[in-house]
Amino acid sequence: MHSSFACGAFGPFCGLIAVLMSPLPARCDEAPAVKVSFRNDVMAVLSKAGCNAGQCHGNANGKAGFKLSLRGEDPEWDYNTLTRDMFGRRANPEDPGQSLILLKPTTQMAHEGGQRFKTDSEEYKFLFEWITKGMPNDSQNAPTPERLEVSPTDEILFEPKNEIQLHARVVFSDGSSRDATRMAVYETANGLVNVTHDGLVQRQNSGETTVLVRYLHLQAPVRLAFVPARSGFVWKNPPANNDIDERIFAKLRALRINMSDLCTDSEFIRRAYLDLLGILPSAEEARAFVNDEVAAADVRGLILQNPKSEIRNPKLASASLRRRLQRRARLIDQLLERPEFADFWALKWSDILRNEEKVLDRKGIQLYHDWIRQSLSEHKPVDRFVRELLSARGSTYLNPPANYYRANRDAVTRAEATAQLFLGARLQCAKCHNHPFEGRRVQPPPIQGAPEQSARWTRYS
Repeated sequence: MHSSFACGAFGPFCGLIAVLMSPLPARCDEAPAVKVSFRNDVMAVLSKAGCNAGQCHGNANGKAGFKLSLRGEDPEWDYNTLTRDMFGRRANPEDPGQSLILLKPTTQMAHEGGQRFKTDSEEYKFLFEWITKGMPNDSQNAPTPERLEVSPTDEILFEPKNEIQLHARVVFSDGSSRDATRMAVYETANGLVNVTHDGLVQRQNSGETTVLVRYLHLQAPVRLAFVPARSGFVWKNPPANNDIDERIFAKLRALRINMSDLCTDSEFIRRAYLDLLGILPSAEEARAFVNDEVAAADVRGLILQNPKSEIRNPKLASASLRRRLQRRARLIDQLLERPEFADFWALKWSDILRNEEKVLDRKGIQLYHDWIRQSLSEHKPVDRFVRELLSARGSTYLNPPANYYRANRDAVTRAEATAQLFLGARLQCAKCHNHPFEGRRVQPPPIQGAPEQSARWTRYS
């Protein structure tokens, strides 16, 4: 009775409420009902379309009044921007098809960035479904991407093979995984290849290149080489002098490229002097090396048709080559003992370690330079050199390597310099945003707000 009375008295209102609460009619362009994650799907779409790139809305100042975090490094910022900014016009759950984030990328409305995807694309369907469901944000317990698996990772392709398909798979924190080939971003290191939207790498020119595959904050490099067939290739199997030679020879053999011919003695002495001493050999030094008695004996022991022909006697050739390499090794040892070597490389290390008047005083510069030069002159091992540099304490006059901390006075600059000099890693980008190539991410608090551990200076008389 009570229920009937309520409906009877408020019948018109009940009817209105029923109409308002009834589901909207389905649109013909709606995607199938799927659970769309904002962080794992919507953010991936923004990255794939290039919306959050540095030259677009990921710019520090945004673009056309719309700013996203660079490469999607701040999903919370992007969620608020998409759902709250511009009075909610960018994403309209009442009429998803009229949302700006769908109209502009598909050029249904003027867009300076041009068409980023089509209305029948997977990107459009993800965004449309997310908006239709009320633009939900992910819960704290939602799975997050933890690992990106890409195949192949290293491949050499010989003509006539001119393309290769990359496959990407993302593994989440809950152990689940899914194919990410279409939603991954593909960035090439040079113009040797073109990569399609779906990860098909197509050769443009011969050579070696790297394709960086990225899905949200995860990334993986793929090394590819497109080379001529060289069907008649035969490896000459040159002798390796050290581990570096072995690695280089393995790479050359895989690429079907034989090592270049040994340079002449006159070429070698010129290169050795320039590389080690920064000067050219004198005419007398060059003649003495080229006309060495051992070299003359080498020539007499070989039977050559012409300077570029093969040696008829392999045993003589092998012995001659061995003597020739030994003579060159002796020259290198001699050059390492010359004062010009320490002078030349002390100048290089002084540049690397910022031994300059911009950060040090004149006396400190001289003492720092003398310590570097002395270390090179006595052939101090690199690990010992670095250990003395990084562990230096006290007066920069009495203990010159302590100038490293005077040249890099704050903790951030010191960390950047040390990582770049001795680890080959750049941290500068990660001060403000996630590193675009090396997988380093800004963690709260950001490095520029972290407590400083600056050195304290005491004046010594």
